[in-house]
Amino acid sequence: MAETEVAEQDVVGKCCLTCSRGGAKMQCPCHNVFYCGTKCQGESWQEHKVYCTCYLRKQIEKRQQEVGRNAKELVVRWKEVGDIFLQQRRLVEAEECLSEAWRLDDMHAEDPSMRAGILESLATLYSKTLRLTGAVECAAKALHIYKGMAPEGGSVPHARMSVRMGQLMHVHGAHTHESQSLDACALITAGFQELSGLVEPEHPEVVRASLVVAKISHSCGENKENSAFLANHAVRIVRQAYPVDHPLAIFTMLKAGSIHAELGAWEKAERLLHKGLQLLRRHHPRDDNTHWKLLKNLSRCKCALGQLDEALKLRQQMVRIFRKLGHVKSDMGAHALRGVAAVLRKMGEPEAAEEKLDKAIDAAAAARNSPGLNGSVWYALALCRIQRGDLAGARTAAKTSVIEYDKVGLQCGTSERARGLLKKLEEGEEVDDEDRCQCCGEISGAWW
Repeated sequence: MAETEVAEQDVVGKCCLTCSRGGAKMQCPCHNVFYCGTKCQGESWQEHKVYCTCYLRKQIEKRQQEVGRNAKELVVRWKEVGDIFLQQRRLVEAEECLSEAWRLDDMHAEDPSMRAGILESLATLYSKTLRLTGAVECAAKALHIYKGMAPEGGSVPHARMSVRMGQLMHVHGAHTHESQSLDACALITAGFQELSGLVEPEHPEVVRASLVVAKISHSCGENKENSAFLANHAVRIVRQAYPVDHPLAIFTMLKAGSIHAELGAWEKAERLLHKGLQLLRRHHPRDDNTHWKLLKNLSRCKCALGQLDEALKLRQQMVRIFRKLGHVKSDMGAHALRGVAAVLRKMGEPEAAEEKLDKAIDAAAAARNSPGLNGSVWYALALCRIQRGDLAGARTAAKTSVIEYDKVGLQCGTSERARGLLKKLEEGEEVDDEDRCQCCGEISGAWW
């Protein structure tokens, strides 16, 4: 295979957890894994039951009957299941479990570290659903608890939470237009320095923090060269300390690649992301979460470099991943379809793009996890209609986009562009080339 080629992989078939064969039809009740049959299920059960949410919830229900639903020991169990749901991006179920863990912990209030851990998980949950004010509040409470527990000289949990708090402040400020960048940068930098003084530079928390510093420093007034240097430094540290196929190495390629893409260094970003994608497919084929993120960022690079056919293939592979995972009618399915439509529109095929966006609207309607998703899809549809000259249809789509954003009270770059576009269309102003070429941005409440 040529170095610049991206190998296609058949991700449509559901792979058996035990033997990795495609076409597995027996699904675990947790809806997260598949098997060829009962034999394969039995062979993997001891491994799978550790994170099988269906099994773990049944164990909690069984224990509730023995000790009562308000027993202190259930706090840990509810948090454990909630964190697993969070990793699987099943956010409604995650919130149910974490809320129950919070209720019980609030009732007993004996373990501050557990309380901080629940708050940290809730902050992540709220950031993923763009409830950013709640995310910042939970993170601030967790940071306060970790600070009270930390010895002189700091602690890893406190330093890690400082970085996380800074991230959330920065994203919250970007969405609400409040000027928090400098405070966020100061908090992230302080957390990174605290971590660096406690553990070795190759420690995963230090690597992650250094990538956050690299990502946010440019928006806080640093020059592009400093951000690029920090991203490259993280890659070098990980290469020296870990095998090339280590999950942290692939994670670092993903994040460093996305940073270089934001800085406009598309060729550098493409090389890192391509290498990460190759390694992931060869050594970690079941890591669908990292897989789709690599595909999305690599597709952005291909678009920027004018390689639209390659970009379209990558976006289509994202759709197949979510289809395999059963996420067709979900927020992730809608995001993936919107990405395909964006590339088709760049290729000058607005009719084909509209077909994908119609499916994305259906998927977004079924999603409960992404406020603002409906608005972003309708905005993308407005852009398609502008491209093919249907200004009346574009006005309807732009108006629907604004209504959808108002429903959830979300202000972001895309919602502002939708309002600006609607104003132009309603007042009969000429839609300029900037509007015609606009791509719908990714909406995200968290980076990691």
